[in-house]
Amino acid sequence: MATPEYTDQQKKAVHPAGESLALDAGAGCGKTFVLTERFIKELEKPSDAGAQQRLTQLVAITFTDAAARELRTRIRRLVYDRIATSSGENRDYWLQLQRAIDGCRISTIHSLCTTILRAHAFDARLDPLFTTLDSPAAMVLEAEAVEDTLRELLESKDADAMRLGGAWNIDQLKTHVRSMMQHHRRQAFRDWCDKTPDDLLAAWLEYFKQVIWPAAVAGLQPELNDLIDLLGQFSSSESEAMADCHELIDALVALRDNEAEEHHFLSIDELCRNRKYKRPVPFLKKAWGDDVLHAEFGMLSKTVREAVRELPVFHLGNDFTREFAELGLAMARVSRKAAERYQAAKQELGGLDFEDLITATHQLLTDPKHRDIQEHLRSEVAVLFVDEFQDTDRVQVEMVQALVGDIAGAGKLFFVGDEKQSIYRFRGAEPQVFRELQGAVKEDWRLPLSKNFRSQPAVLNFVNALFEPLFSNYQALEASRSQLTPEPAIEFLWADTPKASKSGGKQAGETALARRAEARTIAARLREMVDKQQPLATSKGATEPRPVEYGDIAILFRALSDVAAYEEALRAEGIPYYLVGGHAFYTQQEIYDVLHLLRVVVSECDELSLAGVLRSPLFSLADETIFWLSVRGRSLERGLFAESLPPELMPEERDKVIRAADTLRVLRKHRDDWTVPQLLAEAMERTGYDAALLADFMGQRKLANVYKLMEQARSAVASGVGSLDDFVTQLAEFITATPKESLATTSPDTANVVRLMTIHKSKGLEFPVVVVADLDHKASFHRSAVAFTPELGPMVTLSKNDYDDASSKNSPPSGMSLFRYVDNQAERAETDRLFYVACTRAADYLLLSSSVADIDKPSGPFLKQLSQQFDLKTGDMLQPGRVESGARPQVAASLVTPPAPKQSTGKSTNWLKVIEKAKQGARSAKIEQAARPCLVAAGARQRFSVTRLSGQIIPSGGDWWQHDPDHERLAVPLDYDPLGLGTLVHAVLERADLADEQSIATWARALAPHYDLLHAERAEELARELVERFAESPRAASLATAQQVYHEVEFQLTWPIGSTNSQGRYLQGYLDCLYQTSDGDWCVLDYKTNQTMADDTAVLADKYEMQMLVYGLAVEQTWGEGPKELVLHFLRPGVEQCFAWDDQQRERAIALVDQALASIDSAEPIPVS
Repeated sequence: MATPEYTDQQKKAVHPAGESLALDAGAGCGKTFVLTERFIKELEKPSDAGAQQRLTQLVAITFTDAAARELRTRIRRLVYDRIATSSGENRDYWLQLQRAIDGCRISTIHSLCTTILRAHAFDARLDPLFTTLDSPAAMVLEAEAVEDTLRELLESKDADAMRLGGAWNIDQLKTHVRSMMQHHRRQAFRDWCDKTPDDLLAAWLEYFKQVIWPAAVAGLQPELNDLIDLLGQFSSSESEAMADCHELIDALVALRDNEAEEHHFLSIDELCRNRKYKRPVPFLKKAWGDDVLHAEFGMLSKTVREAVRELPVFHLGNDFTREFAELGLAMARVSRKAAERYQAAKQELGGLDFEDLITATHQLLTDPKHRDIQEHLRSEVAVLFVDEFQDTDRVQVEMVQALVGDIAGAGKLFFVGDEKQSIYRFRGAEPQVFRELQGAVKEDWRLPLSKNFRSQPAVLNFVNALFEPLFSNYQALEASRSQLTPEPAIEFLWADTPKASKSGGKQAGETALARRAEARTIAARLREMVDKQQPLATSKGATEPRPVEYGDIAILFRALSDVAAYEEALRAEGIPYYLVGGHAFYTQQEIYDVLHLLRVVVSECDELSLAGVLRSPLFSLADETIFWLSVRGRSLERGLFAESLPPELMPEERDKVIRAADTLRVLRKHRDDWTVPQLLAEAMERTGYDAALLADFMGQRKLANVYKLMEQARSAVASGVGSLDDFVTQLAEFITATPKESLATTSPDTANVVRLMTIHKSKGLEFPVVVVADLDHKASFHRSAVAFTPELGPMVTLSKNDYDDASSKNSPPSGMSLFRYVDNQAERAETDRLFYVACTRAADYLLLSSSVADIDKPSGPFLKQLSQQFDLKTGDMLQPGRVESGARPQVAASLVTPPAPKQSTGKSTNWLKVIEKAKQGARSAKIEQAARPCLVAAGARQRFSVTRLSGQIIPSGGDWWQHDPDHERLAVPLDYDPLGLGTLVHAVLERADLADEQSIATWARALAPHYDLLHAERAEELARELVERFAESPRAASLATAQQVYHEVEFQLTWPIGSTNSQGRYLQGYLDCLYQTSDGDWCVLDYKTNQTMADDTAVLADKYEMQMLVYGLAVEQTWGEGPKELVLHFLRPGVEQCFAWDDQQRERAIALVDQALASIDSAEPIPVS
């Protein structure tokens, strides 16, 4: 066994000295190697304990299961080495360790908690056989608890629930309650539930005075002191000028000492502008008598005045502030009740979720009544190793302290972390706890690891130059190897995408176009790298560079919201790629297929799911077959299981129908005695669904997703919530809520493909070539409508448009505004750390990319941070003097025109060719005869729908709109399906959060293929543009403050109005949006995607008059009161046309419908296919 060579830093960290040790390990500096070596050294130490006992005395906590497996594998390898090089009793000792290594205590914090709780279940008041609920199972129970709680409270007219129901619709309320109830385990949360609005308001004001205001003013201290000192040098013979000087000094001192009042701010604002109303102008140049002092005063006074204007403000004089306090406490109380129901449901199952594991173990380790257990657990730990300590929180820190006792005195703790790499705030990580616990370790044992074993010097020089000014106490990374690849090894690649708007304002859809342009630029550059065999990569131990391959490259993103544009660009260039992770598992079509199948097995009345599963690759029935089954059987269910099938079916389709019916019969027969995995396995065996998926584009991943779903079903069965009904409920909930769940893995690490992933996913990984894309991506600050902290209590807000942050002088102050002020600062700090993690993944070559509208005006936190240290045009450092000449990074910078779009080379089905081939194929006379339309008397129609195309009433299922001369006049060649676009826009408006552009983009991308398969990209682009434009309209602002909002409201009206429908006639339709304004009035909102100009909307509105008036009738008949207004919103020009509603309009509506029906009754028979 070769003795490893340690650096000086590693040597001290590896050899035990009976002291607790804090290791501040920079990126790529071999922390896992050091941790492993120290673990082995602890096993080598002489001990009275036997091999197995000694092994169990060493406890290691890792951040992920994968990290635990890697650490255990490394230790096992080192144990094997010692077995091979030892003899006698020493060899026996290592052999015993080798046999026991699989039982060593290396695990995640949750696994450690599980072990402790099972061993002390009685003291923790738990069932020793408790099960651990995985996230899906816990989410289902939680959703059911929230829904049952709200239903019960609203039915009983609970005051809190009724108040919340007036502020949010039911879906929003469910989401907010689930978010708030995450804090129910905290004693502080339970305490706040019993407090009053006055208590909450007092806490907000105190927090502002004691925390926010001092911190905000602290940033101004240097400028305030400089200005005070400068004013001390001012001298004038005029008494008024000296009085002004003293007044300004007093105001500045009051501000500095946190004693400023309103008149002090007024003095600063007036005097720092060198203006005093109704008095001579103070501080003129001649009054100073010194040009330099006067100029210095001008600059300092301007800086102070502008900074003071941006200071946060908070007061309790606004009516909204009390309303927020009352709503916040109501939300907390309702959430506590939902949490209690959730806890009861888990207790009934004997299950704990992940947070329960932490909470119960923390109580066991910290509650004084369990002191005996705590001492026993400490005695079982000789050394506790903790990896990635920067990603822990205070609760976990207290658990660590309980396990090791006195950190400095006991010498039992070895923890590793890097505050610069803490990027998991959204999981509760608190990076400052690493620094705080580091302070509890003796100073001599706070050790750095700064020698980097990952990257070449050129990459590290750039990382040091960029981030040294950003982080306090920055430890520069040192290269452990020489530079092999040519420099520059850093590249700035900017895709020039100037704004179309001359005013500089953002136009809807421009961001998406810029992303695609940047994606094409990156793809072309990567293709060039590989095609030209550029020597940009190295292999381990090599002395020469080698040509870069696709498998060397990783493209990193802050978020995968726009990743589809980059996938498309890579396909167009013929570049193989693999999307690592991703969070769209529950939006994949194969997951929908499975849900449809299971719903059909559960229910014989779900016609929609039955149609979905029959059309899917499970059964592959043609649409015509489904049509005839529905018509002949009078329902799809009856038609499928009828004794005789429709004669119109082709022989092949008849066979498919028979097999589908047989399969569903078997699955329904066994739905009560087979588990979900068994049902799915039987379905795949009978249908060949797996083979059908493999034949599709990216089929391996689709099949892997189905297998992953089956594995989830097995876990659900094991956790006790795995019944068919439970799983269908869970899956439907996930498809609606779309929780973050990665796609199944199908590509090995060694595959020669470009990898696309988030920066978070890349943590702990390294790649020869790294592309950090989309640098101008906007920061995503906290925008949830609810929050909780022990200091500020429960907080809510009603509208993002109204209440942004505490620095907004026009926003009603609230606890949420204070929370966001602080949280946004923490988020900015994490954004800097995220950029550091991204750049330090590169071993040999780092490419930073973005679209830029104006390179002199960078946007996005990454790009802005880069521009503060480097000239984006040239790549030169802005302050080269702060870095030694040999360590100055060389950067290649280029601003390029993006290449034109190319046709994707992906192997997906070209439906245009399929359709064209079908048109050119030989027609069967028999089929043509069967397909001829039959004639139906127009007057025999009973059901009529209101069309959104012509403004006329048409028989349901008819195609009369195709013969509308106005429609034909508007028909022009389009690169999208106008009907599909209209439906897509309505779907996005229904689902997206209009205050969040990311939400709009996500829904547009997810839904576009469902509504316009042949032009999905163009439909997505247009939908985003139209919805984003609407989101900025006054109408959207009105919706945001509405008391109630309903989307896609279906209605049926018997005709004549008030009749018993003896003639069998009725009108049917959908209201795009029905909402109740803040004043209590109802409003009907109908969206139109017509290609029209603003000047033409009035004429076009006339064609929709009857449609809108019918909507008025529908609201009046259903709600018992008529709408105040009926609004046509034309999305393209952003113009509205409104119809009033009164008795006269009601009579006109009835007359128009009667006239239309009479016209239909007298018409010629209608051809119906």
